[in-house]
Amino acid sequence: MFYKNNCTFCSIASYLRTKGYDVIAKDTGGKQQMLGGVVENCFKGAKVIDGSAVKFGKSPKDASEMLVNKFGKNASGVCAVQLKTGGGHAFNWTIKDGVVKFFDGQNNRDDSVVSSLYWRMMNPNDSLTIARLDNAEINFDAIKKYVENR
Repeated sequence: MFYKNNCTFCSIASYLRTKGYDVIAKDTGGKQQMLGGVVENCFKGAKVIDGSAVKFGKSPKDASEMLVNKFGKNASGVCAVQLKTGGGHAFNWTIKDGVVKFFDGQNNRDDSVVSSLYWRMMNPNDSLTIARLDNAEINFDAIKKYVENR
């Protein structure tokens, strides 16, 4: 199933699937969503950082260093960036023993594809939202607005 502008919902669903929940993203009705607001609604205690993509957008290596410096050697979450073509995109990141991997559940893209493709499309002179989710509590009532059981 393909929906327009639901990458934010897909990033939440992808994170939940890594935690063993069999969910899929809901339709947004084509409306763009702000990642930070969705995260704050769905996860109690989530750390959302809004800022500039200047360092993150340089390269996957720079983004990885930034994530490890902010969140440590074991963490996971979501991020949203703006694209050079306009619009934006949300996808996931995970850090295991200091190794960062990116993935995109909406397009079923693993680290190698995300790292080679997304940094070419990303606008490093625009905004960045990063949220750590692994240490936050899921608000199961609120999350039903964004994902559904498969």
